[in-house]
Amino acid sequence: MHRLSAAVAFLGAICACLCFTSHAAVAAPEGITHDEWGVPRITAPDIPKLMYALGWATAQDRLVQLDLTRRKAAGRIAEFAGKDSLQDDITMRKLGLAQIARRDLERLRTTGPEAYAALVEYSRGINDYIAQNGLPDEYFILPHFEEWKPEDTLLAAALMNLYLSGDSDEEFARMNARARGGDFARNQELTDAAVAARGWFPSIREPMAKLASASPLGGSFAAQCSNAFAVSGKLTADGKAVVCGDPHLDVTFPGIMYEIELEVPGKLDIRGITIPGTCLVTMGDNGYYAWCITALQADNEDVLIVPKASAVEVLGEAPKERQETVAYRDGFRTRDENVTVLDTPYGPVVREDDANYYVLHSTALYDNDQALGFLNLDLGRSLADFRAALAQMLTPYNFAYADAQGNIAYFAAGMVPLRSYDCNDAQVVDAPQKAAQYRWSFIAPEDM
Repeated sequence: MHRLSAAVAFLGAICACLCFTSHAAVAAPEGITHDEWGVPRITAPDIPKLMYALGWATAQDRLVQLDLTRRKAAGRIAEFAGKDSLQDDITMRKLGLAQIARRDLERLRTTGPEAYAALVEYSRGINDYIAQNGLPDEYFILPHFEEWKPEDTLLAAALMNLYLSGDSDEEFARMNARARGGDFARNQELTDAAVAARGWFPSIREPMAKLASASPLGGSFAAQCSNAFAVSGKLTADGKAVVCGDPHLDVTFPGIMYEIELEVPGKLDIRGITIPGTCLVTMGDNGYYAWCITALQADNEDVLIVPKASAVEVLGEAPKERQETVAYRDGFRTRDENVTVLDTPYGPVVREDDANYYVLHSTALYDNDQALGFLNLDLGRSLADFRAALAQMLTPYNFAYADAQGNIAYFAAGMVPLRSYDCNDAQVVDAPQKAAQYRWSFIAPEDM
């Protein structure tokens, strides 16, 4: 056994030498510096060059995170993690986030050419960093990094949109609790626990649970919720407004957020955070105003229970089949699982049994211009600009705002459906008139 281990280690060393070409570190593009905390400050003459440098800096700091986020969203984790991750990958394939990202990219070609150009240059910066510096040591065990494409940035954003959506998990939980029979309250406790354990990102739950137990709030839900506040300049000594936000996303290694500072002289000077893989500041300070975001936790999802016997009549057409090949690691081999997924005009079929299709209807899967909204948010100079950018949001968010004139404001934004039915439980949709209820209209931005 010792000889075998030594032989495997020796072969591994040879593979490492073959797989990794030695690269001398290449200097970053002109305009990238770092402050004492390691936060990149990037200055460029225009937005495309700025995004190129940001792609480079993000790849330098967070390349593995970029790759794993993209793989999670595309349903490709099992390719290196093995069969235990296969069902999660199949679930993501059913949602079709990769197809949605490609669709939204094509929309941006015409609806937001500046945002489209930013995505293209951000991708080029990531790929050029790898071409000139090689891959980090983690890629001895990870699959080779595939070229980052502009749609991959929208794919990472789509994962976050889904992560902040609700409440299909709760609807399935209540449905499962009823199906068990017996003590519904006890069943609900079990299923709520399962819902709470859901996570799109790897969390360090045990240390956080210990921290919560030492808090005056304990492990209560109140301790988990994001929060924000603003103070008017009328109430401060120097007349300047204050805004603070504490968005409670999962704690991960590395963190979900990535702090950056970006400048295009005369057009943009902003410091804030972005999500690695997405190239725009999601909360920060651009000199004219500052803002922070928390999840609105609006209900923007429903589960439709569609009887198979009446599916064509109810949906207006038969579910469309889409073939997906999901690869997974099996020891030293890669195996394929061929999966047929179903799409409907109301969303993907995420589950089925002998009698029913279970369709997810979610605004997270709608056409959207949210990337353009965040670009306009970054570039804005007034409360009117800020409000106009919010009208392009998809994900339901709270925005706390303060500006250089001492004003403060609060906004709810995003696509929040108007409904005429009980949206807290999965609904049996067995007639066309019931299906018509899911052709949602939305609360107007000015009425949020």
